[in-house]
Amino acid sequence: MNQIIKYGSISSIPLYNCSAHVPENWYQNNSVPRPILGLTEGVWGVIIEVLYFPMLAVMLEKEQFVMSCYKIMSLLAIVDILSVLCSCIITGWLAYQGAVYCTYPNLIYIVGTSEMGLWCGSCVIAVILVTNRLLDLIFPNLGSFVFGGNRTFFILTIPILYGLYFVFFTTPVCFTSEYHAWFFDPMIFKDKEAEANRLALIDISIIFVFDVIPPIILTKFPAVGFDDIGPIFSFTKMSGYSLEGYLVMRTLKWKQATKNANSISVIQVKPSNGG
Repeated sequence: MNQIIKYGSISSIPLYNCSAHVPENWYQNNSVPRPILGLTEGVWGVIIEVLYFPMLAVMLEKEQFVMSCYKIMSLLAIVDILSVLCSCIITGWLAYQGAVYCTYPNLIYIVGTSEMGLWCGSCVIAVILVTNRLLDLIFPNLGSFVFGGNRTFFILTIPILYGLYFVFFTTPVCFTSEYHAWFFDPMIFKDKEAEANRLALIDISIIFVFDVIPPIILTKFPAVGFDDIGPIFSFTKMSGYSLEGYLVMRTLKWKQATKNANSISVIQVKPSNGG
């Protein structure tokens, strides 16, 4: 987001300049409409949102909200509601349209910055929730000291500020219907397919390992109660997010290092005639 302030507009940022073609040409050259997938995502997102609001209303009731865990879960629910709007409803609409970055640059850029902040903020909230539940179970006195009274609200400013940092000071993700995913590269320039495939493989692998496998494993242990699943699942998701972020950053750094190495110019010194 700070790049908008620096350059004056989204279209003026060099990496996000779509002036090479008009939107219609970008659509014709790169668009891959996905109506079935887009409708499925959009409808599923609406269903989740409809179900989320009554749950949030219950958590905000005075009887529940006095407990620190419900304060944390309420903030996580709000972040999730906004995340579903971006990752399901808006993404579904873009997929249905067959959008690429340059067909809706302003919308995709703003949603991409928001997604980064919401995603990173939810990671920290999940860690705080896990910490809260573990302290209540293992060290209740310490848990009361750390999260007692209004101290929970103070702690929750950490994920809010952390998420805002990613909104304003990091590279946004951009949607492309060609791969049906959000990438750090807007795919405006050529020779980006390898990077796109690498990042897609990272996303799919980590989602499967950390989001799908843990619940399957937990079903095999009767001793694991329902109340334990939430913190365990939050921890595994956070671990997946951390690993995903690390691998993506390594990929981008490798890409940048390769680009810098290829851009080094060799200056040839012409010998003097008197030599």
